[in-house]
Order: sequence, then C-alpha cells, then structure tokens
Amino acid sequence: METRPSILRYTAVAVIAAIVGGALVYVFGGPGDVKSLEDKNTALKVEVDRLTATLAEKEKAGAKAAGELSERQRAVDELEKRSKALAAENDALKKKLESLGEKVEASAAEREALARKLGATGRTLEEAQARAAELNKSYETLLAEKTTLAERVAARRTELESTKKALEEAQSEVARLMGARGIYTVQNGDSLSVIAAFFYRDGLRWPDIFKANSFLISHPDLIYPKQVLIIPQ
Repeated sequence: METRPSILRYTAVAVIAAIVGGALVYVFGGPGDVKSLEDKNTALKVEVDRLTATLAEKEKAGAKAAGELSERQRAVDELEKRSKALAAENDALKKKLESLGEKVEASAAEREALARKLGATGRTLEEAQARAAELNKSYETLLAEKTTLAERVAARRTELESTKKALEEAQSEVARLMGARGIYTVQNGDSLSVIAAFFYRDGLRWPDIFKANSFLISHPDLIYPKQVLIIPQ
C-alpha cells in the first residue's frame, strides 16, 4: 500500500503534466498567444514551487509520524516485556506463598502433636523428681553390681544402658519442669565446683547445682562418674 507522501508526489506530477499539456496547446495556437503562454508558464512555475514545498512538508510530516509510530511501537514492546516479567514474578511469589502456607500448616500440626504428647506424658515436678530419684538409686545399685559381678556383665550392660537412658529422660523432664539449663553426666574427677566452673565460669556456684539435685544427693561430695545431674540456670 503506497504512503501518503507518494500519492501526493504522483498528484503533483499529474497536475504539472496537465498544465504543460495546456501550454503546448497554446504553443501550437499561433504567435499571438506567446504572452499568454509566458503568463501560464509563470503560473506553472509558481504552482510547481507550491506543490514542491507542500510535498516536502508532507514528506517531513510523514517521516515524523513514522518516527513517532516507531517510538510508540518500542514503548508498547517494552510494556509487553515488563508485563510478562511482572506476570512471571507474580507466579513465583504465588508459588512461594503457597509453599509458606504449607510450611505454616505443617508447623501448626507439629505444635499440636507436641502439645498432645506433653499433655499425655506431662508430670508434676514432684512426680518427676520421685521418678528420677528411684531410677538414680537403681542406676547406682547396678553400677555397684557391675564392678563385682563380672560374669553378668553382658546382661547387666543392657539393663544398665536402659536404666541410664530412662534416668536421663527423667532428669530431662525434671530439668524442663524446673526451667533448668539441662542435664550433665558426671565424669571421672568431677566435683560440683568443677562442674560449676565449667558451666558458669564460677566454681563458687556449686551450691546451686547441689540444691537442684538435693533429691538425688545428700552430700555435695557424694557424686560419682556417670551420674546424671540437673544444671540449673
């Protein structure tokens, strides 16, 4: 499809051709028509100049319009590109939100399960201390038997480990109910002051440990290796 400037160009040429054709008629009409021909040639030149100027303006306007159209097309392309990028980002955020929702639901379910478990197995502080004291006594007895009854080592070892595990769980429950820091298994060479220095950087805090474990030990020096103690805050 031809552009508007091209159509104007063809129109101008047609007008010029028509005028020139008329001039030729006057040329062949006779000497008396020379003055009229000159006038028409002058008018023709003026018209040609006017049409040429108009054509130049139209071509300039057409080029400007084409440039504006190109700029607008680039703007449209850029907007489409940004729209696609935003759509992709929106999809990614939607997926992330769905994933976070699933995690929140899973976390809520875990908390509910933990609450049910604690509700089913929770004990009062006194009950937990009594249970820990009983297990501590059994554990102490088994340790003594282990050193004197070598022939029963294998069977006793299993029982010993089982009782130790139960004691650790019981002491952990006591520690939780007391709001303590946790539990600690006594090592060879330990004393309450050594343990206090290790946990608090202050050996003079050994009475705090003794008080927290008073339901297990009757004297601060009567602790033994592998005994499980509560470490208060």
